[in-house]
Amino acid sequence: MQPPSGVTVDDPDPFADPTTPVPPGWIARLGLVVLAAAGSVPVMILGWCLVQAGLNGTLAALTAAVPDLVPVEQRGLVSGVVGMTQTLGIVVGTGVATLVSGTTGAYLVLAVLAVAAVTPFVLRSLDRPLPRGHLPRTPVRQFLAGFWISPRRHPDFAWAWATRYIATIANSICTMYLLSFLTDAVGVADPELGVLVLTLLYAACLIVSAVVAGIWSDRIGLRKPFVTASGVVMSSAAVLLRTRG
Repeated sequence: MQPPSGVTVDDPDPFADPTTPVPPGWIARLGLVVLAAAGSVPVMILGWCLVQAGLNGTLAALTAAVPDLVPVEQRGLVSGVVGMTQTLGIVVGTGVATLVSGTTGAYLVLAVLAVAAVTPFVLRSLDRPLPRGHLPRTPVRQFLAGFWISPRRHPDFAWAWATRYIATIANSICTMYLLSFLTDAVGVADPELGVLVLTLLYAACLIVSAVVAGIWSDRIGLRKPFVTASGVVMSSAAVLLRTRG
C-alpha cells in the first residue's frame, strides 16, 4: 500500500495536500470496525488487510512530509520523533487491549484513536498541494519499473533500505512473540501484564534514545555511527533472549 500511496502524494492530485492521511485513516478505521464485528477467520483477515492498507498509506504520506517540511539540520531529531510514534502506538494499543474489556470494545476504541491520531497533521500541517499539471502523470509501466532501484547505481539507498528492513523485521518478531516468550520460556504468572510492563520500558528507552541520538546526529552531521551502535545493541539483546529461551 505504501508505494501506491507515495505515488498519490507525489502526483498533482487533490489528495496531495494536507488531507492526504484522511482516506487511508478512514480505511484503517473501517478495518478496525470490521475486526470488532468479525465472527469468522475470512472476515478477520479482511479487516486486518484494511487496517494494514490504511495505516501504511498514512505512514507513506507522513514519511514523505519529513524531507519536504523539515530542514536538513533538524531531520535527525524529527525522524527520531516520527519513528518513536510507532512504538508509542504499540504502547497505546497494548494498554487498550489490557484495560478495555472484550476485543470488540478494544477495536472500536482503536478505530476512534486511528482517526484522532491524524487530525493534528491534517489541521496544522504546512504542506501545500502542487498545482495541477506541475508534474506529469506516472504511466503504469513506469510505476511498476520504479519498484526496481539498482543497488549498484544507488548503493546508499540499498544499504539504507536493507538495514531498515532487517531492523524492522527483528523488532516486529520480538514484539509479536513477546507474550509467548513470557508464557512459555520465562513462565510469568501474568504474561499479559508482563507484556504491558515490558512495552512501557521498551517505549521509554526508545523515546530517550531517539531524542538523544537525533539531536546528537544533527550536531555532528553523521547518521552511520548511530545506526551501527543501535545494530550492535539490538543484536546483543537478541542473543540474550535466545540464550534465555
